[in-house]
Amino acid sequence: MTSDAARPSRAATGATPVRNAARVAVALVGVAVLAGCASGPGTGTREYLDEHSAATVTVVQPGITFARDRTDLAAHARDYFTIVAVDVNRMGTHEQYFYCMDWSTIDKRAVREPTADGRQYRLVADGRAIPLTPTSKSLREIGVVERPIEHQAKTTSVLLVPMERDVIEYVAQARTLRILLDDAGTSFRYDLWSGDPGSLMALP
Repeated sequence: MTSDAARPSRAATGATPVRNAARVAVALVGVAVLAGCASGPGTGTREYLDEHSAATVTVVQPGITFARDRTDLAAHARDYFTIVAVDVNRMGTHEQYFYCMDWSTIDKRAVREPTADGRQYRLVADGRAIPLTPTSKSLREIGVVERPIEHQAKTTSVLLVPMERDVIEYVAQARTLRILLDDAGTSFRYDLWSGDPGSLMALP
């Protein structure tokens, strides 16, 4: 057994109760910060390394969602159009995209509607029409092997749209936003339903 005389004093070790409590608090803050930086589902900026392409992918989730009423199909029914901003960093070269999802909570498999390939979408920001023209490249070809965000419905149609950084910033600062769908000579309007356009500024 160690005698009291052999034990180092608190003054000598600096291990006072106050200092111990401070160290614990700092450690807990560090854990919280690391948890906040970890990639995962939810709201905020998610950054991860694509193990297959070695690209660093940044996703601003959950994005901004637009909606239009579909009372012709069911009461209180809506179609949705979600835009998620994605940055792909390959060896220091950044490319930005709008990962666009056309989806619905309605099972429309029995409804005869044109596919997304035959439709033309425009994002209208403060009166400026921005065509949402999809790239011919696949996700894998741009360096993203897995979906950057979970789809809301099984029948989700995806448009991968290259987007310049200055256009993304313009959209983020716009006061009014809507989506126009041109389909067989008829235009359909999607109004902003949820999400913060300003969050698009979180891209690197």
